[in-house]
Amino acid sequence: MAKPSSTQTNDVWAELAGLKDEIAELVNATTDELHAASRAHVDAFTEQMKDVLHDVGETLKHDEQRLEEIVAARPLPALAIAFTVGLAIGLSLRALR
Repeated sequence: MAKPSSTQTNDVWAELAGLKDEIAELVNATTDELHAASRAHVDAFTEQMKDVLHDVGETLKHDEQRLEEIVAARPLPALAIAFTVGLAIGLSLRALR
C-alpha cells in the first residue's frame, strides 16, 4: 500500500476545512431563520394576548359597574350575602386547622 503524499494529505485537510466552514454557515443560516420565525410567532402571540387582556379588562369593568348598581339598589341583601360568604369562608378555614 502506497503512502499518500504530503500534497494529497494537505488537499484532504483543506477539503475538510472547507466542508466544516460550509456546515457552520448552514447552521448559522438555519439558526437565524429559526430565530426570525420564532420572533414573528412571539410578536403575533403578544398582540393576541394584548387583545385578550384588553377584552377581559373591558368585561371586568362592565361587570364591576353592574355589581355596583345591584348593591346600590339593594344594600341590605348585599350586606347579608357578604356576611354569609365571610362566615362560610371563616368556618371552612377554621375546620382546616
